Amino acid sequence: MSEKPFWEGKTCEEMAGLPVKAVFKNGVTITGQLSRFGGIPISTEGMNSPISISSNTLNFRPHREISSVELLDSLEYERIDNIEDVREGDIFVAKDLNRYSVCSVLRKEHGEDNIIQVHVVGVGQFAILRSAFSYALRPKPQLPDKPGLWLDKDDAVWCFDGDFLRPLNDIEDAWSVSRTTQFAPFRPAKVVEA
Repeated sequence: MSEKPFWEGKTCEEMAGLPVKAVFKNGVTITGQLSRFGGIPISTEGMNSPISISSNTLNFRPHREISSVELLDSLEYERIDNIEDVREGDIFVAKDLNRYSVCSVLRKEHGEDNIIQVHVVGVGQFAILRSAFSYALRPKPQLPDKPGLWLDKDDAVWCFDGDFLRPLNDIEDAWSVSRTTQFAPFRPAKVVEA
């Protein structure tokens, strides 16, 4: 017996605001928060136009052109389903749905199982068995989206001019934003008044 889809029996109104990933039969994938009419708003050239993924605006039912609709944990996280892809900084989600910050990955044999080193705030570090793995969440890199000063994950200061990102300690070297994901997540630097 297969598990019924999370949307079955729900109205579009009930599902409004849920983060989802819709995969069309032609391979196109869109993610976003559902509107109360069963669409995902897509911003293009200053306009916010929803792409409807429900064939009905009252009771949610995916269009026949859609092969799957998956509920996401959050739009800020990428879901990792293969334990071999888990790395430091990810969030380990166990089969009991408890979540742990991955502080290091040890591919150490423990019988027929591998272990992963995790960290729990207030408890400390401990090893968790590979067999407890359900999936992991990886924060999507936050890149600068407007001109100004930005701090990277190590608190180094960068200047973004709208096209290129420059580390302030190396004015000669300009990086394209897409090449800076290794320094993400970025956050806006706040000016402190003296």
